[in-house]
Amino acid sequence: MSHYSRHIRQWRPTEGKSPMGWMNVKIDKPKKMGFYTIEEIKEHKDDNWMLLGDKVYDLTKYLEYHPGGTKILQKFCGRDGTKAFARQHRWVNYTHLLEKCLIGFFNNPQDSDSGSETEKKIKK
Repeated sequence: MSHYSRHIRQWRPTEGKSPMGWMNVKIDKPKKMGFYTIEEIKEHKDDNWMLLGDKVYDLTKYLEYHPGGTKILQKFCGRDGTKAFARQHRWVNYTHLLEKCLIGFFNNPQDSDSGSETEKKIKK
């Protein structure tokens, strides 16, 4: 049994802070989604921004609902948490789970000069 598995088995949600409680949380979405570079995401580590796939999330409101606790999630704030998420939660659809935390999209300057694939899709 992994350390992570032992930790989850010991986890008990506080009143109203379960994954089901998260589904009832209402969060105002930003009026306009932004495009962020990895440098900008790093600057917002303390604001709990995380890159997952090609989307940028502000996880501040979600932290207290995370079954693994806030510390493990904050370890990946300010960077790309995609691989770590896939390693621990292959079965979870994070785009649905974190939909209300979405603040924008990853703008990878290594993509073509005309913009990232995500940016191209949005502009269509």
